[in-house]
Amino acid sequence: MHRVTRLIMICCCALLLANTTQAQTIRLSGDSWELTEKRGVGRITITYIETPLFIYKNEAGKLSGLCVDILKEFILFLEKEKGVRVVLSVYKPNDDFNIFLSNVINAEGGVFGLANITITDTRKKVMKFTRPYIKNRALLASHKDLPTLYDLKDMPKVFAGCTAFTVRNSTFEQDLLELKQKYYPEMAIEYVSSAATLVYKIAETPNSFGKIDFPYYVEATQKELPVKVHPVGSTFEDFGFIMPLNSDWKGVWDEFLERFTDSESYRQLLIKHFGEGPAGLLLGTANP
Repeated sequence: MHRVTRLIMICCCALLLANTTQAQTIRLSGDSWELTEKRGVGRITITYIETPLFIYKNEAGKLSGLCVDILKEFILFLEKEKGVRVVLSVYKPNDDFNIFLSNVINAEGGVFGLANITITDTRKKVMKFTRPYIKNRALLASHKDLPTLYDLKDMPKVFAGCTAFTVRNSTFEQDLLELKQKYYPEMAIEYVSSAATLVYKIAETPNSFGKIDFPYYVEATQKELPVKVHPVGSTFEDFGFIMPLNSDWKGVWDEFLERFTDSESYRQLLIKHFGEGPAGLLLGTANP
């Protein structure tokens, strides 16, 4: 690696791991892929919402997680395969999921949102997704003191008098509304600001339940929170990184992810962040 190239990569990683700001909705921007490819260098911006195992600040206050490592691999891919260098900026909004989405939707050019974001047809109307970088399990969870639900038809009995917590405009909300319509018309729903808040809200509220992502359940288990998962109600979702509709970066992202998610390096990253057993569940090589 050339000396100048190495220096730029070091600067990029330093920004990635340390440079964050705190604010509300803001107009983010970055260079187009067309301009970046033409000049051989470009400016990109990432924004994120903290998610256990996926993207979070470690004990040293630096960004870590699966999304961060995949981004690093993407930057190396651009350099080695495309002969392109990037200068990276990092913007951290507050932890409101909808503000995070709005910042990406209203952005310009090379701006990418990193988090556990489910790919849906509705969202595709207002933002672009990369191809999936992982397949997630969304789990039906509750406070541990509630009886175990073995059949969705028994929800009115097992979850009688309980409150369902969810995040507005999320796939969690959509799943709960479908369960409410099909099985539990009297379901009471309350909203929290983010998926990170959700699992703790369930843990501190004895008569509560909701849908949570696989990484939050792993975190709850590691921290011995009073949360349990039920054997029914799980769904599978594809996660992707997001960008504004005006972005032309999707093609090069998809080219990278198509190769990378089929590699041994990718499998090792999943094991690094989730552990071998959970990684096997996500890769479909192990049973629950």
